[in-house]
Amino acid sequence: MQTERRHATAGGGLLWGAAFTLGPYVLAVLVLLALSWSHDRLPPGQCEGLGWGCSLPPRDGALLLTFISAPFAALATGLAWLLVLLLQLSPAKRWAGAAQGALAAAVVLAVVVGVLFCQSL
Repeated sequence: MQTERRHATAGGGLLWGAAFTLGPYVLAVLVLLALSWSHDRLPPGQCEGLGWGCSLPPRDGALLLTFISAPFAALATGLAWLLVLLLQLSPAKRWAGAAQGALAAAVVLAVVVGVLFCQSL
């Protein structure tokens, strides 16, 4: 019975960890795409493309950023899963899956924000 409870908590923690980690990423991507979707052309006089002094239209830039950032979102989710699994080795294994997932996602997102903040200095 105890093993079943542990596996149920671990599975719930993994699910909630993924939801809490990918949720802000998906929300940010949707907002970015919604804001840039109607801007599919550059102002007159600017060349369209990538490189040689040209720039992408906002819609294409948002799509490119989405595709480039997706592997990093998957990596962050994997780290959250590892944290949930590490929580299963501690007294926190008795916590609800949502609490484990929320803690793991909060740690991962805090590290991401810290790295981005240190990069901007």
